[in-house]
Amino acid sequence: RSSDLLQDFELVDSELSRAKQSVREVLVGLLVILDHPTLFKDILTQSALVFVSLLSAAAESSSTNEQLIRFITVLAAKDQLPHKQIVSESTHRDTIFDWLEVPNLLPMALLALYRGFLIYGPVSLLDSAHQINSTPVMILTDVMFPSITARCEDADPNLRLCAFQALHVWLSRVEIICPSAFTIDITNRTLDLIIRNWEHPSKMISNQIEPLFQLVISALKNLIGQGLASTDNIWNNLLNRLVNLPYRNRKGKFNAMYALLPTVSASWLHKSQPDLIHHIIECSTDPYTSAAASQLLDSLLRRLKSELGPEQITLWRN
Repeated sequence: RSSDLLQDFELVDSELSRAKQSVREVLVGLLVILDHPTLFKDILTQSALVFVSLLSAAAESSSTNEQLIRFITVLAAKDQLPHKQIVSESTHRDTIFDWLEVPNLLPMALLALYRGFLIYGPVSLLDSAHQINSTPVMILTDVMFPSITARCEDADPNLRLCAFQALHVWLSRVEIICPSAFTIDITNRTLDLIIRNWEHPSKMISNQIEPLFQLVISALKNLIGQGLASTDNIWNNLLNRLVNLPYRNRKGKFNAMYALLPTVSASWLHKSQPDLIHHIIECSTDPYTSAAASQLLDSLLRRLKSELGPEQITLWRN
């Protein structure tokens, strides 16, 4: 019986070894696909999702995120961006599990992998600070966010589109697992990108912007709900940023204010910016901004009428 049992163990061990080898081969093959310079974005995205799912499962089997952390930080070290590098590539081996090489991926593949880690990566990998070179580093804010947002300004519209899609996933994930990561600096950086791209000539890119702005509003409301920020400070800061935008961004400004109206009261908006209605009326005669200005003016006046009583409306008109 003991000999039969030993044979069974050897058989199971052999099967596990073959399964691990198969997973390794699939992971290596997926990295080859991700390293290909001419594949379509959708192929890269699907390959990255499968890769991260398998890699996360392999890391779970060893009860540690160390391999995943190393993989992302080596990617960050290889990422040729103008922002401060989080890690020095020379401090890490170019392999994880001692057999999986980390290639110099092109930005499109890198963004696809970040999306994969945001969707399938362990929460503990994303929402906690990890010691890297004796420095606490948060994967969400210190590695992914700078890399993603840098590509939101790329001259290549396809890469910029992919970056905004990754930013959408980033914002959605942060709101769920780590709302406190949505700091004022990150808010301002995100708003800058939103406003500057609301009027992008590529419809594929401009269509990404309003949903992103809604995610920002949702994240800010979440911060208020958790007591991490005050209502007045949040909305006043946001409104001031919109009002003080350069003239060239006036169309994006009106679209953003229109999206903001359901969250803040029209009477508060009018009280905070008494000259806003006159400014909107002036811009409604400009062919470039007439549609956005008219939409905002109509919504603002309707909401003012419903929020204010007859006496207040009479006083306001006078």
